[in-house]
Amino acid sequence: MTASLLVDVTVHRAPFQLNVALEVDQPGFTVLFGPSGAGKSTLLDTIAGLIRPSRGTIRLAGTVLDDTAQGRHQPPWRRGIGYVFQDLRLFPHLSVRGNLLYGARRRPPSERDRDLEAFARLFGLQKLLDRRPHRLSGGERRRVAIGRALMARPKLLLMDEPLTSLDADLRADLLPYLARLRGPGAPPVLYVSHDPDELLRLADTVVVIADGTVQRVGPVAAVLADPPPQVARALGGPATVIESVIAPDNGEPDLDRLLIPGTDFWVGKTGAPAGAPVRVRIPARDVVLSVAPPPLTSALNVLSGPVSCVRTAGSGGVDVALDVGFDLWARISRRSADRLGVVLGRPLHALVKAASADTVDRPATSDHAVGNIDTVPRNAF
Repeated sequence: MTASLLVDVTVHRAPFQLNVALEVDQPGFTVLFGPSGAGKSTLLDTIAGLIRPSRGTIRLAGTVLDDTAQGRHQPPWRRGIGYVFQDLRLFPHLSVRGNLLYGARRRPPSERDRDLEAFARLFGLQKLLDRRPHRLSGGERRRVAIGRALMARPKLLLMDEPLTSLDADLRADLLPYLARLRGPGAPPVLYVSHDPDELLRLADTVVVIADGTVQRVGPVAAVLADPPPQVARALGGPATVIESVIAPDNGEPDLDRLLIPGTDFWVGKTGAPAGAPVRVRIPARDVVLSVAPPPLTSALNVLSGPVSCVRTAGSGGVDVALDVGFDLWARISRRSADRLGVVLGRPLHALVKAASADTVDRPATSDHAVGNIDTVPRNAF
């Protein structure tokens, strides 16, 4: 069962103040998204017990961790929470094996040894167990930090921008390892980021934080369809997010076809095999609307349906959603909306170029390099 986290706290860190009321009861990744200085890391430190709230309560899986009214404060080591810090904080005098076992230091030796083998295999560390941290690459050190946190069998895993300072290639290499944390038996993850790519790849639930307060909470598709300003600026405006799978081989070397009811939807080649789950983001600014079915065009995707929502956007624009089996959003000018006669229920056609869709694979686990999270004993978490 998912560990339910309830947070209702005020934290004074002059001149900054954090005021957060939040409940997390969903599995997978809850991404805390927002600009630097918004209070994301302060919130993680407070949940972990490293900062005592000025006011309020924190409960995890029914256990009170903080209650300022009653003077209750559980120390960090009694909270059942794993933490992967931005600066990793590996012990330089310990080997990879020693760092991993440190996370399980309060457990029986037989369990420590069993899980050491399982997590080393899961994160591709079998050949690195005798190395010290200074002899590891940046990606290897991050895998060790994640494995150490999981060795403690946490009820909740906190991750504070674990991919920060890595180049794009190394970040891409590490994402399949993070995807394993969405597998069966894994703890829920509270993940801090201000990177749009991480948001698209990892988030199941999004919590937008700005100026020390929660601005929005919801599934990633709902938040990106109507994003608050902080997310809109980072992502370039609203977008449609859909979940699909790769269709069987279509003979096109540069394209994948997605299985979406009622239509063939084409995207650039993802490299994922047929049947693999994928997540697609279609920026609203890249969707073109038409009253009549378009003639032959370079846009491979033409979807049709009635207008299901119209709302005013910034800078005199209009956001229009078509019901094409899902709400497909387009951002157009007010003049274009008037020319098309956009009103609720009006049938329109939407054109989407294959190159306009951002597509990422979304497996619960991955077969890349190190096996599957199912190889880890269920009670290892």
